[in-house]
Amino acid sequence: MKQKEMEAIPINYDLLNLITPQGILLKNNKVELGEITHKLQYISGYPSAVNVGWLMNLKEMRNTTVSLLVTPIEDVSAYVDGISKGITVNKNIYNNTNNEALKTQAEFKIRSAEKIIKDITVNNIPYINLSFVTRTSGNTDNNFAESCRSVKNELAGMGLKARVPAFLQEQALRQSSPFDTYSKEILDISNKNMSLETLFLGLPFSRKWFSR
Repeated sequence: MKQKEMEAIPINYDLLNLITPQGILLKNNKVELGEITHKLQYISGYPSAVNVGWLMNLKEMRNTTVSLLVTPIEDVSAYVDGISKGITVNKNIYNNTNNEALKTQAEFKIRSAEKIIKDITVNNIPYINLSFVTRTSGNTDNNFAESCRSVKNELAGMGLKARVPAFLQEQALRQSSPFDTYSKEILDISNKNMSLETLFLGLPFSRKWFSR
C-alpha cells in the first residue's frame, strides 16, 4: 500500500487572534483576560453533615465554572494512624478541660474520626482528596461585582466556605482550565479529605461538571 504523505495544515492566525485574549493581567485577587475579569477561589470548608445533592447548586452559580479535582490518598495506613493519634489528643482535651466549648469540639472531632476509621477499616469505603476551584467572570465592573456577591451567598447557603488564593491566581486559573493540569500550590491549601460516598451523594446523576 502506497504511503500517503501527510499534509501540514497552515496556522490560522486570524482564528488565533479571535480566540486569544488581547492581554493577561495578573493581580493578587483576580485575573483580567482581555475584557473579562475572573475571580478564582477554592473551597476551604465543608458542612459537617450533608444531604443528597448537597453540591448540586454549585454548577448553577452565576457566571461561574467549578473545577473538581479528585486524587487518591496514597498511604491509607499512615492516614488512619494520623487520625488515631488525633483521637488520643482530643480525648486528652476532653478529659482535662473545664471549657465547655473545647470539650464539645473535642467530642465532635472524636466522633468524626472514629467514623472515618470505621468507614475505611470495617466498611471498606474509600477516602479521597478533594479540591474545588471556582472561577467567577464578568465583562463589566457591575456584572463582575454582582456575580461575586451571588456566588458568595450561594456558597454560604450550602455551608461552604471559599477563600481567594492571594498571589496564586495564575495557578488557580490553570487548575480551573481544561487545557492545563493541577497546581501543587493550590492543592496544598485546598485539598480536603472526604469519603467517595459523600462526594457521590453530593452529585447524584450529574454530568455537567469539569472533573479530573
